[in-house]
Amino acid sequence: NHKFQQPYLVVASTKDSEGTPTGWILARDFFRYNAYRLDGMDEFLALHGGFALQSADVRELLSVPDLSEIAVSGNWVHFLTHSGAVLSMKRLAYEGDYPVDQHVAAILSHGSEDNCVTYDVGLPSGLADAVGRVSVFGSQDTASGFLSIACRVTGQNLQLSAKVKEGKAKETLPLDEALPDDTDVVFSTSAYFLQEAATKGVRMLVKVFTRMKDGVETKIPGVWFRSDKYTQIAKAMSA
Repeated sequence: NHKFQQPYLVVASTKDSEGTPTGWILARDFFRYNAYRLDGMDEFLALHGGFALQSADVRELLSVPDLSEIAVSGNWVHFLTHSGAVLSMKRLAYEGDYPVDQHVAAILSHGSEDNCVTYDVGLPSGLADAVGRVSVFGSQDTASGFLSIACRVTGQNLQLSAKVKEGKAKETLPLDEALPDDTDVVFSTSAYFLQEAATKGVRMLVKVFTRMKDGVETKIPGVWFRSDKYTQIAKAMSA
């Protein structure tokens, strides 16, 4: 366990398999990994090193409409606007506390291990609204507090369902791109994560990992949301 939980994000550089530095914005908690590939900041990060910032401060910063440049000096990160204003934030050290290499390796692995089968699912239109309707009967995940819904991916459809003692809901959406006919994967995940992904134009990679313990084979689901530069690994559970 490291001290960088939800309130922080890290801007850092790591090297790819060919030794080329690449820049990233990274954040994680116990429920998801997030990573965004930065273009054009490799030399900047090589010169100044990485840094961490409080997420709440960054959200406030991004409300400023005319940010133009960034600079680092000592323990401060400075942002210049087109109008000439300088906004400064305290630079937080992360080395030794935030596993940058581990985080990036998890993002880049794509579940490419031999014990993993990956289903590349284009999220169907209308998904965000469907999640909103079904999650009315979602059960609360005790660890995260998020509402959880069940998902079933088949060759032609994405089925959402939820059930509590007060009622239940089920909705089936046709996939824009068909998967193999024998596809049948069931898992549960956060309704919020799924709804958020549906608004971002990303794809969902459903991964099924096979684990052997005491001679018993277990299937463990995982959910990746991906675009060209952005990746989120979200907590998923067998349903």
